[in-house]
Amino acid sequence: MVRIIATVIFLAPLLADAARVVSRHGNLNTTGNEQLNDWVKWAGRFGAKGFPDILVPLIEGVFDAGFGEAVTWVAPDVGDTGDSGVLTLQLNVPKIYREMSSGSRVPIMWTLANKVTFTFPDGSSSHGTSFSTMNVYGLGDATSKQGVELYEEVLKTCSKCTPEACDPTGSFSDKKIPDCLNEEVKAAGKYLKKNWKKIKADPRKITNILKTSYDITSMWLAAKGNWPKIFYSLIASASGPASIDSFSIDADGWVSSTGAKAADNGHHMSEKSRRMGLDSLKSGANRMSLVLRAAKSGMNMAMMSAHGVPDSHKELLKVNVRAGDTKAIGNTVGACANAELDSCKGKVKGRLHWTTTIPATMA
Repeated sequence: MVRIIATVIFLAPLLADAARVVSRHGNLNTTGNEQLNDWVKWAGRFGAKGFPDILVPLIEGVFDAGFGEAVTWVAPDVGDTGDSGVLTLQLNVPKIYREMSSGSRVPIMWTLANKVTFTFPDGSSSHGTSFSTMNVYGLGDATSKQGVELYEEVLKTCSKCTPEACDPTGSFSDKKIPDCLNEEVKAAGKYLKKNWKKIKADPRKITNILKTSYDITSMWLAAKGNWPKIFYSLIASASGPASIDSFSIDADGWVSSTGAKAADNGHHMSEKSRRMGLDSLKSGANRMSLVLRAAKSGMNMAMMSAHGVPDSHKELLKVNVRAGDTKAIGNTVGACANAELDSCKGKVKGRLHWTTTIPATMA
């Protein structure tokens, strides 16, 4: 998920309780509600206080969409060090996908397997009383095929680009991005300027996001000079499907996530996207309050993901950029009731629609 960071941070400034117990969660049946409520109560007591902010909207949305089969909760034994609690979400279909609204400016979709487990391992030497990490199986994300295609087209126009040799690993503590990466960024900017009419005719995700920004004169002017980085960040994020493996809540209540990288296509796209994301967050550190007001959900998702990358985490601490807010993350994973997905923005609750097939805009 860290691949989304740069796009959100560049565009955001330009857009002028976890322990709760709810008697009824969406369309869950009685047993499912009891199981989910039992877990919420447990989370509030044993160091997992922020996780319901994320999982309750997620699970409610799945059931409201008609794809939930069951929710079960097996609590760990208090006092038994090393025991784990397991919350399980069972679907009634093999797999579901969720594209995010274009207004969030996040060019990814989430995926859920038929069975998703959230495991809460006991914290070391806490004797069953601290569960600040949630390991996940069955949750992933995937990117727009359009992004991959555009990245390849950009490379064809760039004689100075060396994508196979350009690996930014090890450069995260440097003030500037590597020269080879900068060549790709410049080429992306030139390609966008020259080919916008062609890109605009493509009805897929990257185009839809650019229509909410690049295609609006006031936005274009406000971001003048940054469009090469913005566009490159959108297409470089398309590094393929990846898994989300864990979420952790720190002592201050902020959440970070970790996951497996997408399969490398030889162009080091995952590392390039991570490096661009870090550069963007650091450059926006002194205006973070403004950024968060303009794009609360997307920015918190970006910060959550960035802090899950050790090299990025280390650098972000230096500039006082925190990890994600659990309630804001909950809004990004929550389903939107509006029929038109791209109307799900601002104060509208939720940012996605669940489907059993890959959305046409992501294919």
